[in-house]
Amino acid sequence: MNLLRRTILCAVLATAALAAPARTALDFFTDLPMSVLSLLSRTTRQDMIDYYNAGLATPSDNIYGGKSRILRVSDNSIDLLASTNATATIAVLPAGSDTIVALIETMRTPTPDSSVSFYRTSDWTKMAVTLPTLRDFLTPEARKERLTAADFPEMSFYTVEFDPETAEFIFRDRTAQHYSVPEGSSVEYRALNFLRPQITRVLQGSKLIEPKK
Repeated sequence: MNLLRRTILCAVLATAALAAPARTALDFFTDLPMSVLSLLSRTTRQDMIDYYNAGLATPSDNIYGGKSRILRVSDNSIDLLASTNATATIAVLPAGSDTIVALIETMRTPTPDSSVSFYRTSDWTKMAVTLPTLRDFLTPEARKERLTAADFPEMSFYTVEFDPETAEFIFRDRTAQHYSVPEGSSVEYRALNFLRPQITRVLQGSKLIEPKK
C-alpha cells in the first residue's frame, strides 16, 4: 500500500470513529452478560425495549416467572421494575477509555434496601468499590456524643438512586425506619438520633466520594 492510499485509509477510519454514536444505557442494557443481570435474557431485554419505545407498559416475563418492564430511560441510565417488590437501575459512567456500569438493585419490602455493584465494561470485571456505612450518615453533632459500637444497630439499610444529570448516587437512610419505635418510647440505638436523611456520592476512580459543591 503506497503512502497516499495509507493516508486516505487512516483518514476514513478516523472519520468513522468520530461519527460512531456513543453507546447509550439501552445499548449496555442489551449487552449486559447474564453473570451481571441474570434476571433477564437478551431476547427479553430486547422485547422490553421494543415495548418501551412503542409507549406500551406491557411487562415481560423474567426467568423467575415475575414481570419486568422499563420505567424510565435517559442516555446514561435505565430504571426497571424488576418484579413486584424490586426495582433496578443501570447507570453508565464514562471512565477514560473505558466505561463503568453500575447496577442498583432495590428490594422495596419490608424495609426498602439497595445494593450497588460496579463493573468495567472492557471485560465485565466487578470493581471493589467501598459503599457507605451508617457512620457516613452521621451529622456533625454526633461527634459530641462520643458514640460507641453499642449505639449502632447491627444492620443498616439504605436505598440508592442515580441522578442521570449529575451522575450522582443519592443514598437515603432507611435504618431509622427499620428500627422505629412508638412515639414517646426511648430509642434503642442512640446513633439513630444523629443521622442525615441522605448523602450524595460520585464515583471517582474506584472510590465513592462526596461531590464538591
